[in-house]
Amino acid sequence: MADQRETSDKKVGVQKVDTKTLNEPKQETVDATKKETHDEFKKLENMKDMEFNSPYQSFELEADNGPMASSNDHILIYENLKFVLYDKDKKLKEIEWKEYGTDGLLICIDLCYCSSKNIFIILTRSSLYQLNLETFEITVLNEIKDDKSGGDGIKIFSSVTNHDEHMFIAYENGQFVDKWLWIPKLQLINKWSKEKILEENDDFIKCIRTDGSHVALLVCDKNKAFRIEVFDFNFAQRLVHHLDIDEPSSSSFILATLFNNQWLLTDSDTQTIYLIDENNQIQKKKSKDISPFINIDDLRQLESIDEPEQYESFICQHLKINNPKQNFLTASILDLYTSIFYHLCHDSKSSQYQPKQIICILTIIHGLLCEIQRHPGDIIKLNKAFVHVWDILMKTKPKPFFNQYQYSIVIDFIIQTVFQHRILYETILSEKPLHQDIDEIRTIDHTLFTQKLLPSPLTEAIPLDVYNEIILKLPLVPAENIEDSTQIMNNINQDVVKQSNNEELEQLADNVAKQFKNVTRENVLKILNEVSGEFMKDLNQDMHEKLKQRERDILEKFKM
Repeated sequence: MADQRETSDKKVGVQKVDTKTLNEPKQETVDATKKETHDEFKKLENMKDMEFNSPYQSFELEADNGPMASSNDHILIYENLKFVLYDKDKKLKEIEWKEYGTDGLLICIDLCYCSSKNIFIILTRSSLYQLNLETFEITVLNEIKDDKSGGDGIKIFSSVTNHDEHMFIAYENGQFVDKWLWIPKLQLINKWSKEKILEENDDFIKCIRTDGSHVALLVCDKNKAFRIEVFDFNFAQRLVHHLDIDEPSSSSFILATLFNNQWLLTDSDTQTIYLIDENNQIQKKKSKDISPFINIDDLRQLESIDEPEQYESFICQHLKINNPKQNFLTASILDLYTSIFYHLCHDSKSSQYQPKQIICILTIIHGLLCEIQRHPGDIIKLNKAFVHVWDILMKTKPKPFFNQYQYSIVIDFIIQTVFQHRILYETILSEKPLHQDIDEIRTIDHTLFTQKLLPSPLTEAIPLDVYNEIILKLPLVPAENIEDSTQIMNNINQDVVKQSNNEELEQLADNVAKQFKNVTRENVLKILNEVSGEFMKDLNQDMHEKLKQRERDILEKFKM
């Protein structure tokens, strides 16, 4: 939560400066606050003190990312062109915000809380607004809008921070940093130019934050390398110089303040949190919530692996680390994961996916596998799991994971990979899966899951109502129009369940035979021909139950 400690002018060394003397050299000060601590707040000795697996409270958001700020009592989040207010336990209210400037619709790029006024400050690229917590109204800060201290040129902001009655605003490209005072009225008391605080090779200020005694800048240079610079409250002394972030450059870095002269740096791309302690030492910790078993760094490493044995070893190690309590570590599941990873990382057709998209697909598949294992045979639980998956893929977002073309491909890929595997069928049908130990020497077939195993739709895998409503998007038909409704269902079902030709059945037979060594290819082909014919024959006679029974019959024949 935001810091609401009272900070006297004496403590922070506030100097009100006339605009005529802006940027004149100031006398260096001693950072006496290094010796000060606040016993009421716990100091983080190391990253082990930070536990992310058991949050106090969790809220499901509509957007993947967006500005957020907090007070001691509230959390304000900007998502999908609206501000949403929470307390510690629940969502309180929301307000849609569409404000237009000279360049079109204004977007909130940063938020902070002002304890002296009990307001949230909203920053756009060209202006600042305040959200009054009592009235929940948003108004423009005209003092900022009318300020001409930097000349008559267009002002482009990048970040804002506030502590008690003091507010700092950073400009894009590091052009200026402004310091404003709220009491008795909002007024500019200092302004520093780029030459005073940045270096010649610096590109822009990504983030500015203050703890009431220091001001920290997250700076990006022209080589796209990030570092942290810390100044005293008046930019009279540079207290931390060139604290470099020794990681690949990321546009998702954001800085946050802690008590006792500590800072947090987060990277949403890699789900990494960095702790900068009072001695300016950096420790980092990766959140396990990023993905079940992989992150962007791992993905880059996988792309460079070509040997099947090394590839499977990598996947196996991640499954062991991230799923110690789950019994998914069998030969069948290892084959499944290896095939999925290899397809997404190496198949030429999958090169269209960005790393975040690949991680999204992997996370969804892993979540479905876990849900199937937790609730075998529970069709209601599986129904909810699938609805949640399609909701993730279909929901409109400022930056959607997949475009319209990719969406259908991704859904088809998830359906095929998750529900064509023998151990998953057995689990879904409440059969006891045959546990397969992982041999030390194994041959990996990366094309194992490129063909559909059985004719679709597999209604026991995907509940028929979910398939009709979410995948096929059946139009709603009035209840009195029964004939039209039945005709629509029959037409669509015939489009979905088609009799396989000989070539397709042979491909399916090859795929099945690879997984079931106790049956011959000829027997598999015979079964598939039989089932495919019966699908069409019995199409209009309680299709759901017929398909369900055929799946069970096939599995029983495979076990012979």
